[in-house]
Amino acid sequence: MKKAKAVLEQNQYPQSFYEAIIKQTLDEIMKNKMSEDLPTVSKQVEQQPDSILETNEIPKHPIFIQYRGKCTEEFAQCLHKIKAPCNIVMTLRKISTLLPSLKAPVEKPLKSGVVYKFQCAVCPAAYVGQTARHILTRYKEHLKEPSPVAKHTKECGSTCSWEDITILDQTTKDYSKLLTREALWIEEMKPSLNTQEDFRNRTLTLKLF
Repeated sequence: MKKAKAVLEQNQYPQSFYEAIIKQTLDEIMKNKMSEDLPTVSKQVEQQPDSILETNEIPKHPIFIQYRGKCTEEFAQCLHKIKAPCNIVMTLRKISTLLPSLKAPVEKPLKSGVVYKFQCAVCPAAYVGQTARHILTRYKEHLKEPSPVAKHTKECGSTCSWEDITILDQTTKDYSKLLTREALWIEEMKPSLNTQEDFRNRTLTLKLF
């Protein structure tokens, strides 16, 4: 118990908050223990009015609130006074969400794990692809035949410049996630230069918990 309190205090939870929860939990444990040891107690509970039983059976739902000091404590106390069927759970924001990142931003040519789009400067033709390498490396490959982009620019009389490349999406997860995002973007945008049917054979499964 001391270790648990120390952890709560290190995370800036006020003593007035967690002491009430600990007391309530211990009271419920002792009450359940007494009801198991004394059958007469359960009989008395059965004789209580239906209204009291219904009040005790109201399920409580957890409500997660960011802890912002005294105003958060007062809000939790107000909910407790009106006997709202909820359990207040105080949460804290990570420092990374409050402070600016100290890392230098990655320049566009050096970005990897991206889904990109090539838009022809002359006609509406476009190409959507993905690469786990630097996008600049993939861009240079598109300038060479037999890539669809190189063929189109030759037939259309246009040139493929770096400004024609737009990053649509980015992920740092495994390669299968990158392929899935590419397939979704191709399905949405339907670029005319994408002639391969590989992405159509992929199945996207959504798991709802």
